[in-house]
Amino acid sequence: MKMLIRGGRVIDPMMKTDAKLDVLIENATIVAVEAEIPADDGTQVIDASGKIVAPGFIDCHSHLRDPGYTHRETLATGSRAASAGGFTSITSMANTEPCTDTPEAVTAILERSRRECVTNVFVMAAITRDRKGRQVSDLAGLQRAGVIAFGDDVPCENAEVLHQAFRQGAKLDMPFALNCEDTALAGGGRMNEGDVSRRLGLKGRPNIAEAAMLARDIVIAAMTGVHAHVLHLSTKEGVEIIRFAKAKGINVTTESTPHHFTLTDEAVLDVGPNAMIGPPLRRREDVEAIKEGLRDGTIDIIGTDHAPHAANEKKDLATCNLGLIGLETAFAQMLEQLVEPGVLTLSEAIAKVTAAPADLYRLSRRGMLKPGSHADVTLIDLGRTWTVKAEDLQSKSKNTPYLGHVYKGQAVTTIVGGNLIMENRRFIDRAGGVDRRAT
Repeated sequence: MKMLIRGGRVIDPMMKTDAKLDVLIENATIVAVEAEIPADDGTQVIDASGKIVAPGFIDCHSHLRDPGYTHRETLATGSRAASAGGFTSITSMANTEPCTDTPEAVTAILERSRRECVTNVFVMAAITRDRKGRQVSDLAGLQRAGVIAFGDDVPCENAEVLHQAFRQGAKLDMPFALNCEDTALAGGGRMNEGDVSRRLGLKGRPNIAEAAMLARDIVIAAMTGVHAHVLHLSTKEGVEIIRFAKAKGINVTTESTPHHFTLTDEAVLDVGPNAMIGPPLRRREDVEAIKEGLRDGTIDIIGTDHAPHAANEKKDLATCNLGLIGLETAFAQMLEQLVEPGVLTLSEAIAKVTAAPADLYRLSRRGMLKPGSHADVTLIDLGRTWTVKAEDLQSKSKNTPYLGHVYKGQAVTTIVGGNLIMENRRFIDRAGGVDRRAT
């Protein structure tokens, strides 16, 4: 089966392409990216006129909640939400139940995802057993099972255990995804420490909690030679530490999330529990520092930290679960907050969710549209205006602070492995019919 994506503006940061070209797909592989490719009889033609044709987006930080917390999200609903947001590859984080800390747990998720998901699903496994920071997981066995990285999704408070893990990981040549927050300094805080937390009477989490743990982890990484990848950087001080470490040649990369470059802690006053996340929304100066870090390359990747929670888990500021969903809104937020103001070019923004994550986690033949690469493609309509509505979200959970926000620009078509998953915001079922509209 052949598929021809015709007449779109192809933007491929890895190949340094930005031109009106056609993309020809055959047998789940991109075979040509050229001007005016003829269509043979039987070739499925996708009209991309007026659209951006980009490599399929890759999210390296998705909480799919499956197994264990399927009242919040499942592999199937998470992958569908990803596709609606233009993502063709997502990563299952290790905070499942049971924890993803054994080769058997990894294999089970990978096998189920092949049956149940409309996107590619990669797996991150826990650094320590049951993510408790006491005993290093079977890292070599997990690598053989097919994980792309190690990460507990909570800080490892025991520096000696982390040192042991890094020493093993350096031999395996695998990246470690780190949550950097000193829990003693954070002191059980609910949100950012500042004027808003004091007004609400909530205990705050200060910037120093992120900075202190970040500095510790980078020193251990530098002394072991491991690749440290810092998740959801949120503070001005954190950006400065990463910038300094990179200047010293330390093997460190980092990501930030759309919510950390779009919102401040004042959002908690406006929308309540749906703006309660970890790490917390910070001050305006932190938001601007994150944007500058993205602009100058200090921050390598944009990850969603998609974290679904059920409605009854997001009711009260003092007790609600922390986290928000992000797969379906991430790219529109990048356009609004980064591309339109000139922080990043469109190509640079696309690179943060394609070439950069593919390079970080060594996802072979992904994140680009080069002939021979996997046929994962996203079509974007920059002129499409849409409103975030709970009833339109594909995620099983609806915990987003952006409900009612109007955006311009959206992924409209996703292709995974040469298969048309969503076309013009309509999902295609396995029989070739239309499931339901994704608005």
